[in-house]
Parts: sequence; structure tokens; C-alpha cells
Amino acid sequence: MSRNPGRRPRGDGEKSRERSHSSYYDDSPSKASVPIIKPMLLQRRPTGYEHKTLFSSEEAQVSESVSTSRKASLPREAEQKESNFFEKPVKIQTSQVHVAELESSEENQGLKKELPVKLLDEMLVFSNSVMQFLNEQSDFLVVGCIGTQGVGKSHILSSLFQHDRKRKFLFPVQSHEDIENSNHKTSGIDAYITPERVILLDCQPVLSCSVMYSDIQAEWEKKIGFEFGSTEAGAEMNSIQLISFLLSVCHVLLVVQDWTVDLNLLRLIQTAEMLKPSFPPLNQDEPYVEAFPHLAFIFNRASDDDSRTDRRLKLSAMLRSVFSKSNLKVESGISNVQDPPHLPINLSFFGEESQNETEIQRFCQAASRLRQSILSTPRHCVSYVSLSEKTWLSYAARVWDTIKKSPLFMEYSRLLP
Repeated sequence: MSRNPGRRPRGDGEKSRERSHSSYYDDSPSKASVPIIKPMLLQRRPTGYEHKTLFSSEEAQVSESVSTSRKASLPREAEQKESNFFEKPVKIQTSQVHVAELESSEENQGLKKELPVKLLDEMLVFSNSVMQFLNEQSDFLVVGCIGTQGVGKSHILSSLFQHDRKRKFLFPVQSHEDIENSNHKTSGIDAYITPERVILLDCQPVLSCSVMYSDIQAEWEKKIGFEFGSTEAGAEMNSIQLISFLLSVCHVLLVVQDWTVDLNLLRLIQTAEMLKPSFPPLNQDEPYVEAFPHLAFIFNRASDDDSRTDRRLKLSAMLRSVFSKSNLKVESGISNVQDPPHLPINLSFFGEESQNETEIQRFCQAASRLRQSILSTPRHCVSYVSLSEKTWLSYAARVWDTIKKSPLFMEYSRLLP
């Protein structure tokens, strides 16, 4: 046989390397082969699912042979632990957030009833989250609360309708850190429904520098824009809009002030009444009388000298003269003053609540008298038709949408300095 002249004969070293290379890829049945385990598809199972094993049938045989060989070389105690490991059922656990979402609806509703919900969020956007707590009955009372920052609005509103003094407040109050940093606690309007079907509305502070600073930060983050030009004008107009909204949807509006009279707050209430929208009936033949709420003035942290008879008479005369041309009901008898003379003006006083047992008892008694006076106030209809709790929420959404789109507020903002 003739050799290829272009091919070099192989040496002994190349023949040995070829034999070793061919033996590595030899697939003859005489060689011991490694068992190939089929791929397994892992699926997420529901909460509480229990099963005996997570292996396929062929893999279970391999694991059983491995465990048998290991048990032969393990002591007695280790053998018992090893058997318990393979016989113990595996339980798939989910995160705590997922478990909380799968809890019963009754427990969740019971927890939510203890916390206020947002009627207006921090961006002053209307929310329908309170709808799940409202009924189809018309025997209800809406009580709102306004005031400047740090006067105790949330504290007073929680103390009036919270029966258990050992529990936390219905609405969050300022902590010592918030007071030191001049931070406000309430943003937007928080709502809470009591067992007596009293809808409490806690409003954010009006004319607040902390709220204005939050608006500046939101504008930097491009969340909102300055609707009324400057930041100062926007803060004042937002306060007027909130007060005008509460004047339209509340039966009773509490005006909380500190130990002194805030003339800027009284001026703001008069402006909000002037710009308050009206919703007359479509049929012009029907008689229409615009509804206005009861306005109750509360002086918090008042001293004993502030509640003297001569000072109460002067304060009542001043408030009567300020609201002499107003349609707001300021002489409804809503008061916690027990000593004579009983003034017709809606005027109440609260002292500084301290750790003294006597002062706490006086504060609770004043709150109880004011609560009884509010609950016994004649309830008027906030609209020209009778409203249930759920239709009141729809009416409130309509009022807020009208206020935000009203050209009167934009025209008034141009008159501000």
C-alpha cells in the first residue's frame, strides 16, 4: 500500500494521547455512567401548603440511597436526626406582608376603624377611602375643626369624642420633636366616624409656615405647581379653600385658638364665607335657602383669668360685632361654660392639661359638657335635599371639585399683596 507523501507518520507519543482521548469519550455500556436527573419545575404554592417531598421520583431514589449509605456511618443520635429531617413535611412560608393581606376582612375592618382615613390627602386631592365606613342612613352629624399650627386642634377633637382616656388619640398629635422642629402633624383632612355616627374632620393648620415649606419641597420635586403665583399667596388661598369646603359640608365647625384672639383667622373665615360656593336646585320654582354651619369658638390653654365673667362678656361682644353681618350661626348656645351668665355666643374654654389629677378631671368635665352641647345642636341639611352618609360623601366631592375650579378664588388671589 502506498503512503501519502504529504502526511508525516505518527509517533508513539501521539498514539498514546489519541488512546487516552478516545477512552474519555467512550460511551460503551461497560463503563459506569453518571445518572442524569431530569430537570424539575419549581412553582409557587399557596399559603399553608404542605407536602412530603420536593423531589422527583428518580431523584428521590438517589437521595434515598445516599441517606441509607450515610446512616450506616452515622451514630445513633445522628441517625435519628437524619431520619427526622427527611420525614419532616416541608411547609412553604410567605412574607408577613402577604400573610397580612390574606387575613380576614372583619379583622382588617376592625383595625381600620381605629384609625382616621384621608378625605383630602397631602396634595389636597379628594379620596373616597372613607366610603367603606359610611351607611345609607341620614341621622348623622359632621363636625369639622380648623385653627393655626400648634393650637391643639387634633387634641381637642380627640378629647371631645374619645370615651376611653387610656387609649391613644383618635387623631395624631404633635410630638415634642415636631414642636421643636416646627413641623405640622395633620396633612390634608383626616376623617373619623364614631359609633354615634358623628363624622369628625380634622383639617391641616391654616396659615402655616410648615405647610408652605412642604409645598415648596413638592414644587421642587415637580409634584405640584404654584396655582396662585407666589408661595405665600398659594398657602393663604389653600387655607381659604379648606375653610370654604368645611363651611359647605359641616353641621358644626370648631374654631380652635390659643389663649389669645387670632384676628387673621377670623378674617380668613369671613373671606371663605364670601367665596363659599352655593348649589341651588335646578328647578327655580323650588324655595332655596343656603345652609350655613354652626360656628363654635374654642380657646385652648386658657388661664383662670381668661374665663372670668368680665372677660367673657368683652370677648362675646367682640365676636358678635365681627360676625354681625355674617350668615354663620355663632349664637347657637354651643358652650362648655357652666358658671353664669350663660352667653348665647358659641364660646368654650379649655385649660392646660397637665399631669395633675385635678386639672385632668376639670379638662374631662369641660370636654363632656361641650360634647353634650354639640350633640344636642339642631341639625340642618347641608344641601337642598336630604342626604345620607354616602350621598354626603358624593356631595363633598362635588363641592371640592367646584372650589378647585371656581374662578372666584383665582380672581381673589390676584388682589393679594
